[in-house]
Amino acid sequence: MNQFVFSNSTNVVFTYDFIEYIIDKLDDLNVNNLLLLTDEGLSQQQLFKDFYQSLQNLKIPTTLYDKVKSDAQIAVVEEISRLAIANDCQLIIAIGGGSVIDTAKLVNISLTHKDTSIMNYQGINLLESALKPLWVIPTTAGTGSEVSLVAVAKDESSNKKIFFGSHYLSSELAILDPNLLVTLPKFLTAATGLDAVTHAIEAYTASNCNSPITDALCIESLKKLFAYLPTACQDPSNIEARENTLVASTMAGIAFSNSGVGVVHALAHSIGAMFNTHHGATNAVFLIPGIKFNCQEASRFYDTLSVNVFNDKKANHVDLITTIDNLLNTVQLPKSLKSLGVPELSKALLDELATTALVDPSIMFNPVELNLDDLKQIILTAYN
Repeated sequence: MNQFVFSNSTNVVFTYDFIEYIIDKLDDLNVNNLLLLTDEGLSQQQLFKDFYQSLQNLKIPTTLYDKVKSDAQIAVVEEISRLAIANDCQLIIAIGGGSVIDTAKLVNISLTHKDTSIMNYQGINLLESALKPLWVIPTTAGTGSEVSLVAVAKDESSNKKIFFGSHYLSSELAILDPNLLVTLPKFLTAATGLDAVTHAIEAYTASNCNSPITDALCIESLKKLFAYLPTACQDPSNIEARENTLVASTMAGIAFSNSGVGVVHALAHSIGAMFNTHHGATNAVFLIPGIKFNCQEASRFYDTLSVNVFNDKKANHVDLITTIDNLLNTVQLPKSLKSLGVPELSKALLDELATTALVDPSIMFNPVELNLDDLKQIILTAYN
């Protein structure tokens, strides 16, 4: 067994009534100013309106920002940070998908340090002290951002994803309420679900970073996702499917925060920043090509994962690939970059995408070392 360190500093609460839980908790605290973050689509839903009204009833001064983009952006983070600092907010509550939660994490850095230049903190382990309290309520089952130690945001000026990572970046509290997922459209259910599948697979196969604890989280997460994601897509109001995919996503989020991810995420970050493709859907496109490439040298990791997930001593990486392929067909996600809307790639653009992926922090945990030619090969394989 490898030496390992496992951590999870986020308190995770599973409930069927997040509003009641938060209002009860706020009643016990002395909070003078609150920052509430979400996106425009969610802010128009009745459940959010009920939540906001409940906050108003507590008479806690609340600053609402409901224009977070579908992809976390540096410019938006800095805009919100100026607002939060001006209003001296003491607690951030974020309700939404991964982009909303990642945005909240980065705003928390600026708010705590009273520094609106978030780029001053990009990189890994640059934070030296705890941040202000952050409570998050995920409305998708996929990103794991509610429990992860990282945040990613797009820098529009360079068309690149900027990576932030620190143990201080994680939320204080993550509230899981499956009722928030029943209105999630089929595409987002499928795409975020495949993001979670990718987290679990890449965390399990991460190079020298996994542990018996992360392995168990990955295996159980994949069992739940393979079993319940198709139902969540086909029957959105099925609470059993929603609660299982939501918990599975959080489990995979805890796992990859301890183990890391790999080449699939590195390539998805590169492609997503350049072409604004959905992160989960882009992971889905690269997942099988990434596994096939890694299996040329590290098939034993995927074989062992398959044995445990399928409870079959004869199972191997081929069974895993087949299951993923069938899942993609069932949930009707694109299976190529071309079908995802990525234009034909010139040699110069292919070089740029591969170069960006090669320096992405995710790639350092891949079980196989890659070079530029390897990355170009995977991109081309995933294109058609």
